[in-house]
Amino acid sequence: FDSYRINKIKSHNIKLIIANSLSAEYYAKRLAKHLNCISCLIVRESTEFYSNSKKAADRINNFNYIVFVSSNVMEKWFSILPELRKKSTYIPNTIQESSISNVINQSKDTIKQKLDFKSTEFNIVVVGKLMKRKNQGLVIKNLNKFNDLGKKVHIHFIGRHFTSYGREIKKSLSKSCHKNMISFYGFKNNILDYIYSADCLLLTATAEASPRVIYESMALKTPVVASDIDGVPELIIDNETGFLYKSNCIDSLIFKIKELLGKTDINRITDNAYKYYHDNFSNQIHMENYKQLIKLLKTL
Repeated sequence: FDSYRINKIKSHNIKLIIANSLSAEYYAKRLAKHLNCISCLIVRESTEFYSNSKKAADRINNFNYIVFVSSNVMEKWFSILPELRKKSTYIPNTIQESSISNVINQSKDTIKQKLDFKSTEFNIVVVGKLMKRKNQGLVIKNLNKFNDLGKKVHIHFIGRHFTSYGREIKKSLSKSCHKNMISFYGFKNNILDYIYSADCLLLTATAEASPRVIYESMALKTPVVASDIDGVPELIIDNETGFLYKSNCIDSLIFKIKELLGKTDINRITDNAYKYYHDNFSNQIHMENYKQLIKLLKTL
């Protein structure tokens, strides 16, 4: 924040700063002060992200206006700091629909072959950096239960795995007689190909505001099995747009996988999910929501 940069920024006559998640608070708050302008924060974090959620709520309260991407998570933050309610709104996430179109218009079998997904296996994709909150260890520690499903299962982990948590669960995997059921891919630019090719997108997280990977799966017509946390039930209606299981409960998770395997009308669920996405979370709806937000912020 040297004087040259501040003067350069001031020359643009900025009237509004929007911080895209609480991680941007440090810069947004200081810029708003230098520019004497309105500041708005998009909260993409669950209360469970923080050991001291009251302190985090106070940081959120530094902004003139707040946008929450999950109404469930919004209510959690209100319970911690009720005064947030008077300056907050709910605008759910959306995704890059042009990228979805580029994938969904291709043959699923062709992409599966390219990724070496075997048609003889039930391919489960888990997306996200290996970390405690993402809870991928729930799968690794219970491979015997997946092995007993009566269908050959392969579980594909997409996301950075050279983490302390990753080392921990890979050490556990190395001792398992079912380790051949698992593949780690690291970060992938073509993540949508993996989701599209999957027989199931699995979310194992114990805290997640409104995960875009579920929006992507809905738009790609890939069945979702997800933990019933935070904003997830706003996206997944159990047995209607996907399957919800009790968070961190392996027996509940396995029961839902069995339900999915036994479904003869899975296209009904994926069609419902596709429609639910476009009826509630599309780019067009998102754009209109933000147009209304900008109008409101101009009155502050």
